Amino acid sequence: MKRFINFFFVLLLVSNTLVAQINKDSILTAISTSELSDTIEIFMGYQLANDYIGLDIAFAEELIDTVIYKCHQSGNIRFLLNAQLRKADIYRYKMQHDEGLTLIDSILANKQLQDFEYIKAWTLSLKGNLLSDMNRKGEAIKTLYEAIKISEVEKDSTLISYLHSSLGNNFTDQKEYKKAIHNYFISLKYTNKNDYKGMGMIYFHLGSTHQRLENIDSAIYYYKLTEKEYSKINYPSGVAGIANNIGKLHFKNKNYKEAIIQMEKALSYDKKVGSMYYIIKDYLNLAKFHKADENLEKASYYLNLCIELSEKTKNKQILYESYKILSEINHLQNNSKLAYNHLSKSIEYKDSLDQAKNIRMAKEVEEKYQNEKKEAENQRLLLEQEKNSQIIQLQKWLAIILALVLFVVIIFLIFIYKERRGRIKTNVELFKTNKQLDIANKTKDKFFKIISHDLKSPFNSILGFSNILKSEYSSLDDNQRIEMIGEIDKSSQLAYDLLINLLTWARTQTGGIKIKKEPLLLKDLVETCSQLYGQSAKAKNIDIVVNIPANIHLTIDRNTSMIFIGNLINNAIKFTPEGGSISINASEKEKFVQIHIIDTGVGIPPEVLTKLFTIGENTSTQGTNNEKGTGLGLLLCKEFVEKNGGEIKVNSTVGAGSDFTISIPKYNN
Repeated sequence: MKRFINFFFVLLLVSNTLVAQINKDSILTAISTSELSDTIEIFMGYQLANDYIGLDIAFAEELIDTVIYKCHQSGNIRFLLNAQLRKADIYRYKMQHDEGLTLIDSILANKQLQDFEYIKAWTLSLKGNLLSDMNRKGEAIKTLYEAIKISEVEKDSTLISYLHSSLGNNFTDQKEYKKAIHNYFISLKYTNKNDYKGMGMIYFHLGSTHQRLENIDSAIYYYKLTEKEYSKINYPSGVAGIANNIGKLHFKNKNYKEAIIQMEKALSYDKKVGSMYYIIKDYLNLAKFHKADENLEKASYYLNLCIELSEKTKNKQILYESYKILSEINHLQNNSKLAYNHLSKSIEYKDSLDQAKNIRMAKEVEEKYQNEKKEAENQRLLLEQEKNSQIIQLQKWLAIILALVLFVVIIFLIFIYKERRGRIKTNVELFKTNKQLDIANKTKDKFFKIISHDLKSPFNSILGFSNILKSEYSSLDDNQRIEMIGEIDKSSQLAYDLLINLLTWARTQTGGIKIKKEPLLLKDLVETCSQLYGQSAKAKNIDIVVNIPANIHLTIDRNTSMIFIGNLINNAIKFTPEGGSISINASEKEKFVQIHIIDTGVGIPPEVLTKLFTIGENTSTQGTNNEKGTGLGLLLCKEFVEKNGGEIKVNSTVGAGSDFTISIPKYNN
């Protein structure tokens, strides 16, 4: 009789109308002590944990831990795998990505998983989303496609829908909006129309994507569909997402008061759910909105909250943005010292992001320019009204570039000051100090030579064309305007790329770049670098062939190795004529690995080859398509190869091509 009483009680616990009325301790006690069969106990606890993830994350975690314990007791493998998967999902909600990924990998390593293909598909699905959260988009998309193959065999329409929605999210993050929308509509096709939460989520993503495309009417249309679906269920995180995006639309229209109201609404719902990631984003958005509304005190308050939580979760991207905005606020408040300190922190976090992120940023700028160009062509009747906004945009770019130049000059002057002060304090090591000063002077000469020569040309172009646009805008036809804007864009991009190299180079001289070595697969590293420059190679019809065994490991710093491998690939593309080829090979020795980057390009003259890696020497040349450079790239390659314990050599024949050889120790402390 007691068994049936307990069974009835547990059934009451999973009732949607009574769960919120029963004490949570009673639920845990009932699940852990029930005399029902193991399968029923575990199922009840698992279902409750699912229900509570979006309502009370801490309680959901207690429930799932209890279920995992019961599964170990009973030996129920199927529910154990499901419960562990749900635990990993909870880690994701809590922004504990490393813990979630570790648990996911342990599930995939379980030999008994082969008996449950559908669980494997869901596990790969969650892994893909965790990798996406960790900004490892390429790995995420690859993992999600692997999950789709299994789900199609299993004919699991729910999972197929979820995976295509996740793919859409990843493509959206990579600014591939057509692919994103295509995957969202596939997801919509497979979604159960009675799954209000699922339908609402897809409409939400469609609205968000159209918002990024600045299709405001379409965005609002899909957000209203989302609201209609969410109104059928109790879903606080969904309401938060809608409020967040509506707030951004108001902010874009400069309706700051309403934007703040919507974002505070989003924050209140995100706090109910307990999602750290979205709480941090809400704080950052509120700071931006209050700054735009000229309430600097409120903006600073939310920025400090954002920084506090971001440091706990190690979110470097958010920290970079937060310190940058805080620096701007300090500047507006005439607190130059604090503004400088916060700007330094912002740049420190920005530099710690990997090279791939910088390249993606450049790609986003290019896509933004292309979208603006297309819109301008479709709205020719409004060109006169947009004249002032275009000029202001160009002036902003110029101001940003000038500010970056000023910052690099300040960094360099600090470096020179430290070098000279060190000479006074170390008279005992006079010979060594003189040698260092000689290098510093050559570095200084190289720096000012680049500043005076290489920056002069793009700035002359920017200033000249912007002045013509400003003074003769009405007399120019559309093609002339577009051509001038294109020239300004090219010159701005050249100046920006130069400043990035100068900043990286200056940080190597001041010891600002730290080497963090880790075991890496060489083939994955090289293929990632090759993909980053794939578009440049494709534009010149150049084949890049990677011939590297899959089992070669190196202990090396990921960020600096991507810089020197990427720079050498980029140089090979630059100096290889159209239709040429580039091969990347590796040979494994007893204690080191040799990497060969071989091109069929124009080659390097002997007189240039002897001083290729010598500081202070001008070795810059133009590429086969008149690509410009400063010679700093090869200096950075040499710096970073040596910091990783290796060496770099080059063999080249004029007219036949070049072979850059990097030797890196296998195990390097």
